[in-house]
Amino acid sequence: MPAGGARDSLRILTARGLRAFGDGCVSLLVPIYLLQLGFSALEIGAIVTSTLIGTALVTLWAGMVAAALAARRRVADDRDRRRVRDDDGLLAVVAHRLCRHDEPDLG
Repeated sequence: MPAGGARDSLRILTARGLRAFGDGCVSLLVPIYLLQLGFSALEIGAIVTSTLIGTALVTLWAGMVAAALAARRRVADDRDRRRVRDDDGLLAVVAHRLCRHDEPDLG
């Protein structure tokens, strides 16, 4: 695991736990509140269903954005690694040419 990975994992799990707790409270309290306001069972079901579908869509969207950002970061990291490798290759070629002893001495 990378340095700081355990701390990041703890943050992610804490955030997910708080979100799940919030979703659970809303799933329980909103229908009770709507029932007290006089909504019918069909109306309450439609509202709760649309809320859950909205939450699922936002979760999918956030996952796709996170995946796209991670992919972009991987591409940038690969590009940087390739650039370093190319620079190392150029350095090796220059060093090899400078160290060759089979060329005639022009002096």
